[in-house]
Amino acid sequence: MNLLNIKPTARAVTLSVALLTTPACVSMINNLNYDSLSSVTQQSPDIVAKAVNIADSEYDTHVTYTAKGVVLPTKDALSLGNSEYFELVAKKDKKTKSVDYSLHVNVTYLDYDAKYYDTLSDKQAKKFKVETTIPGVVKCDINGYCTYTESVLAILPKSYLESHKANGMDLRFSGATKDDVFINVPASYIGGFFMAVNS
Repeated sequence: MNLLNIKPTARAVTLSVALLTTPACVSMINNLNYDSLSSVTQQSPDIVAKAVNIADSEYDTHVTYTAKGVVLPTKDALSLGNSEYFELVAKKDKKTKSVDYSLHVNVTYLDYDAKYYDTLSDKQAKKFKVETTIPGVVKCDINGYCTYTESVLAILPKSYLESHKANGMDLRFSGATKDDVFINVPASYIGGFFMAVNS
């Protein structure tokens, strides 16, 4: 895909390195421990739990649990390179055993300006605390289009996650523009993650 030929009205959201539709990128995603949303939706909580990565270092005061990342589906990935991915993360304090839960989202897009994603809300208009990195510029073309990468972290209360183990979560990240990122977190994904953290 030649980014120089994209019309000004087109919006491209890509992973930082390559399009999801290319064999090289599919390999990259597998190596980075990512899965498709359709695949995760069909998995049992047991399978999700077994795929959770656990990082426990003597240098840290907490144990970090990271669920297998999920690549979101797009309508026209080949022509626009659309993609975003998310993962659930938990940090368990080694002494108190208290756990902090968060949702991490990475989005890379081609546009004239950064989108500054800073708000996460659900269908009941409930908003969550969000931490976001300053958009990093990967590269720019001669037409003024730049490829930006943003990483967003949203703090999710344990009670909220537990209340959505049966039906999953539908969330929306929004920022300075109307190019919102919609995320469906399957029930099995949440349930399996809890199993791993509490085992």
